Formats: sequence, structure tokens, C-alpha cells
Amino acid sequence: MHDNLKGGDIDLFALGDKATVTRLSQRRHEILADIKTAIGDRKVDLVFATEGEIANDPALVAMRQGAVEIGRWEGCSVDQDR
Repeated sequence: MHDNLKGGDIDLFALGDKATVTRLSQRRHEILADIKTAIGDRKVDLVFATEGEIANDPALVAMRQGAVEIGRWEGCSVDQDR
């Protein structure tokens, strides 16, 4: 959210339906650990939200407006075993 600061944190925003957001939120620590293993020890902000949550939260609206889509995972299961 602070593009003018060098070396800042990495902001990741995942949009999904309520069930997916709930499952992702339950695995937040595991997901963050995987990300940090891949990129090193950087500060990562990870936000999961539904369309309804975005509509009711000005901070999420601003985050989405500045977002760059890096991928879609249609039909992927967050419940898969490793």
C-alpha cells in the first residue's frame, strides 16, 4: 500500500467466496511460511476477502483498486494435502 517506500512489505490480496476465504484464513500461517520459504524473510501482508467484505470496507476498496492481478486459481482446492 506504500509504493513510495523502498524495501517495504509485500501486500498480497486474495479474493474468493466465503468458503474459500474461510479455508485460506485457517491456513494463513502455513501459507505465509511457504511464501517466506520461497522469497526469504520479508514482511508479507496477506489479506483474504469476499466481494461483500470489500464493498463494506474502504481500506479493502482502496487495496483492490491498486491491485495487480498475478494469477487466478479457478477450481483449485485449498484443502489438498501437500
